[in-house]
Amino acid sequence: MKLTNIQIKNFRLLKEVDINLSDELTVVVGRNNSGKTSLTELFYRLLSDNPVFRAEDFSLESVYGFWTAFQLFKENKDYSSLIPEIQIQFIIDYSQDQILGTLSPFIIDLNTECFETKISAQYHIKADRIEHIFNDIDSSIDETTFNNNLNSLIRANFTFDLTCIDINDEENFRSVEFSQLKSLLRCGFINAQRGLNDDTLSEKRGILASILEKLFINTEGSEDLDEKSIIEKIEKSIENVQETLDGAFKEELGKLFPAFNMFGYPGLSDPNLITKTTLDAKRLLSGHTSVNYAGSRGIDLPENYNGLGSRNLIYILLQLYDYFKEYKNSPTEPGVNIIFIEEPEAHLHPQMQEVFTDQLKNIVKTFSDTFNEGRSWPIQFVLTTHSSHIANRASFKDIQYFLTRNSDELDNIKESKIKDLKNLAKNLEPENEDFLHKYLTLTNCDLFFADKVVLIEGTAERLFLPLMIQKAEETHQFERNLSSQYTAIIEVGGAYSHLFFPLLDFLEIPSLIITDIDSVKKGDNNRNNACIVSEGETTSNTGINTWAQIIDGSRTANITIDELLRLNELQKIIEKKRLAFQIPQKEQSPTGRSLEESFILANHDKFSLSGANNKELEIEASDLAKSFKKSDFALKHTIKDTDWIVPKYIEEGIVWLANQNVELLTNANNGDGHG
Repeated sequence: MKLTNIQIKNFRLLKEVDINLSDELTVVVGRNNSGKTSLTELFYRLLSDNPVFRAEDFSLESVYGFWTAFQLFKENKDYSSLIPEIQIQFIIDYSQDQILGTLSPFIIDLNTECFETKISAQYHIKADRIEHIFNDIDSSIDETTFNNNLNSLIRANFTFDLTCIDINDEENFRSVEFSQLKSLLRCGFINAQRGLNDDTLSEKRGILASILEKLFINTEGSEDLDEKSIIEKIEKSIENVQETLDGAFKEELGKLFPAFNMFGYPGLSDPNLITKTTLDAKRLLSGHTSVNYAGSRGIDLPENYNGLGSRNLIYILLQLYDYFKEYKNSPTEPGVNIIFIEEPEAHLHPQMQEVFTDQLKNIVKTFSDTFNEGRSWPIQFVLTTHSSHIANRASFKDIQYFLTRNSDELDNIKESKIKDLKNLAKNLEPENEDFLHKYLTLTNCDLFFADKVVLIEGTAERLFLPLMIQKAEETHQFERNLSSQYTAIIEVGGAYSHLFFPLLDFLEIPSLIITDIDSVKKGDNNRNNACIVSEGETTSNTGINTWAQIIDGSRTANITIDELLRLNELQKIIEKKRLAFQIPQKEQSPTGRSLEESFILANHDKFSLSGANNKELEIEASDLAKSFKKSDFALKHTIKDTDWIVPKYIEEGIVWLANQNVELLTNANNGDGHG
């Protein structure tokens, strides 16, 4: 039995989203303030003892609906459809031969071929309050004051309803109790703020000790004979201590009481108070037990003496074990078990981050084999992460990518959009998917977390690009400099850049593809040979030729150099991608074949070029570029000799990229409390 789909409306950034969960592991990735934390928070709120939402929990766009409804109320018009509600729908899959147990109350269809059920939770205005919700509000109130009073308005007029719905007939539904949902869904939460580096924690009481206490509590009700024996021995030890305390300790403690008759108060005789000390295992664990690390020569080290990475791993492991014990010892087995883990990468070095998801699966198997007689623990994990090591390790089918976009209806409002990379994988050739996944893993690429992306040819571009961006920012006025944005630079080469096109389009990230024109002409052997641009017939660059086929679907042959140099600005842009290849620095000037040649031609005085025409200048630049080692050439002009002009094709690309998504990035940077 698995939770396979979640649909959310009007919760924070999640205005209207659809999220698919994998059977074992779902990895949630995306830039900051894209709504990842809201997903975890929604489940936490929904399954709390008293689920309630505040005005700030509604999406900003839906909050505006309250004000719009109030305006219609003042005009005596119908406003009921404008009052927003928060809605969460779940779809749960189950198998034909499965014991339904806690799922039974949610199944209302009679279709023997259907093994899905839908559950809907709605936080909405009470039916009997629709006509009266605005009655007590001063009609002259301004919008700011109105919004400041929204919490009391919502608290007085809203309620939660829970229904199960026939997945084949939306008209067939019935109400269910929240207690039934909590029995069906068991969720654990390992939050990003784990208190591991909290200096305010008592030296005698650490975060690991609190988990030990929880483990004891979850073991108390166990039917397992070995676990019962452990609890009995702990309690017997405490009884022995208590007998000792009830001896001389009781006698001396009793002397602390005064003789009540000394007060001479009428009717007050000595009540003969005595002391009785009761020890309780839970209280001992709660206030007087710490977790230490075994040292040497009898010196044990406090919990906070270990590294944060080790404590983080131990914390997560103990929390998982606690949730497993809770599942194992539950009198009623929940239908769906989910654990949300936020930012597990905290304090972990990259190698540990890379293997974290694999270790999760090993932990589940170990718990099942060792502590549950081989019976599988049917757990689903949902990981939210900012770690490229964790994200790139995950299969595309397990990744949910969160991004933000501007609202279609209101200015300066953003909302989340969620994309299931499984849908991308369906449209990729298996070998292309395999290449992308391996490349992201091997290069630790930050693609899933970047504001912008630049694909480059090689090492020279990687060394040059930061300084070229700086120079472009000195000569152009940008609303937000590219250097202040999170830009991922990916070294792919012209032969592979086209394989990234579908992924970049899917992720909707503004991307600049900087590549070489790679001019070639037919030689005596009838094979394409590299040549200067002015003699070039076509390009051998696969990325450029793929681009040409996209902008002209009827094209079968490689694009010619003349056609390429005549491409206008619009033809160099497809969706959120822009192509940048070598072009003349000025009208009718020579064109380089590579970055180095283009750099030399753009700075011809620095290199004392003497060619009489474009052909001679291109040959001279080509010969000069070949005389340098690429990395040496780049290092020299980025560290020692930095007085030069940026080649035009790169400068144009930088300007274009810097100006993309500026409004969205500004809103994200300011934050809205809805991340």
